[in-house]
Amino acid sequence: TGEPSGYYAGIRVFNCPSVHDIIYRNTFDGLSFGNYAEGENRSDPLADQTGVEYQCNYNTNNAVDFIVTEEDPRIAMIRTDHGTEQISSANTFSQTAEWHFRNEGMQNINWFYCETCPNEEPEYIFTLDPIFFHAIYENVNPNSCPDHYGGGGHIELTIDERQQKELDYAQNLSDYNSAVSLYESLEDGGDTEAELTDVQTAQPNDMWALRVQLLGHSPHLSQEVLRETSDRTDVFPDDVLLEILSANPDELKRDTLLSYLENKENPLPDYMIDILRQVAQGVSYKTILKRDIAEYHAGKSQAAQDIIRSILCDTVVDLIQYRNWLDNLGGMSADKQIIASYLSEGDTSNAMSLLNLLPSLYELQGDELDAYNDYKNIIQLQEGWKQAGINITELDSSNIAILNNYAVNSTGSAQNMAKNILSYAYNYHFCDCMHTNDSTFFKNNNISIGNAFNDAFGLKISVAPNPARTWVAFTYELPNEELEGLIRITDISGNVIKQFIITGKQGQYVLDTRTVKSGVYFYTLSVSGLSKSGKIVIN
Repeated sequence: TGEPSGYYAGIRVFNCPSVHDIIYRNTFDGLSFGNYAEGENRSDPLADQTGVEYQCNYNTNNAVDFIVTEEDPRIAMIRTDHGTEQISSANTFSQTAEWHFRNEGMQNINWFYCETCPNEEPEYIFTLDPIFFHAIYENVNPNSCPDHYGGGGHIELTIDERQQKELDYAQNLSDYNSAVSLYESLEDGGDTEAELTDVQTAQPNDMWALRVQLLGHSPHLSQEVLRETSDRTDVFPDDVLLEILSANPDELKRDTLLSYLENKENPLPDYMIDILRQVAQGVSYKTILKRDIAEYHAGKSQAAQDIIRSILCDTVVDLIQYRNWLDNLGGMSADKQIIASYLSEGDTSNAMSLLNLLPSLYELQGDELDAYNDYKNIIQLQEGWKQAGINITELDSSNIAILNNYAVNSTGSAQNMAKNILSYAYNYHFCDCMHTNDSTFFKNNNISIGNAFNDAFGLKISVAPNPARTWVAFTYELPNEELEGLIRITDISGNVIKQFIITGKQGQYVLDTRTVKSGVYFYTLSVSGLSKSGKIVIN
């Protein structure tokens, strides 16, 4: 990827709403990050069988081979399973890396590797909590990493190959539906609402009977039921709560539940939280069932994607088949592609009908609904230009200002669409720098990454208030014996707006922002080859 001078990534995925995409058979050598995943790289943040998966990637001489990151660790996520219980993910690691895998998120990752295959075992792992990364090797076989397209870039399927892919899709879909049906029949005894009601209406003398019921439905209790149970301290003593929670290790792998247990009104004792963290690393029947669901989901998604690629490679694209297989693939990202296909034909009626259905289809609320409304507005804006015969290279200043507002203030599809139009037609440039919590992994000829890693602790900067109006304070702390640094502020086009020297081991610099135009800006504190960056909004 073309990143700013000083740090480099082999492949970067950023907020990719993937039903299931495999980053497969790549070689990464001498990089800051071999594979860099930022943000919410799943089609559904709660569906851990979806998302970006890594297989058969070869890493050498990188500072970090794999990283999952985001300023808010709750948003940083990729697929849970990489490889399967039977077949290794077959990713190899740099022998000199500081980190083989750096998970700065709060979602569990199961990393299947072959114990006897060279350089496949991840040894240097960073994680916010041990429950968020599991390296698994028992009974895992080597992966031969075959060329997905037969060694010759063969994407367009023959008739026989197409039929086989359709059979693969049908079989995996059938197995997936059966596994999901079994999962739902087991969860909370098959009726979550009834289970919740039993817990909510329980009296202290119901404790033993309800304990037997909940343990009988374990390890298939939902997070909702476990939270409600943990709140009923008038019914359940801590020891019984620990027993019930320990019987459901899969839900403990989600930090949301452990955090809740630590921070609720009557939190569990610290020693019990420590026990539950250990329990969370266990495997239950529910774990195996969820892995089966993930494997079947991956199989049907891969078959559908292969067929879609083949359709698009045909001399004449059959849009009806294309839309049918996008529908089989499923998810809002696929529906957006269907909308785009209707618009490409001039079929505004069907495009708008599907567009208007998305909020109800995907139960959009809050930020997701706001992002959808921005996406819808961009679609309608483009259709208005089309009806008026206006090319995107002929927009007036008011339309350019509207696009710039979406590019700066929106999220998701609308932001990307606005940025792409402005970049393509009007030579706008938007800073889309990689986020990381530690810049010492950035490649720099003048520093040793290993030594700099030890020196980095202590480089800190924060800003307040943010958003700012008339002033903003930069509070900083410099590493080791450093007594001077540079703070540089740039606009979204990369132009330097302000820069100033700060001195002292730690301190604060207050900037007068009354003469700075409203907008989004980026700040960077640089000290002896290290840097920390962030974003500030000025109103």
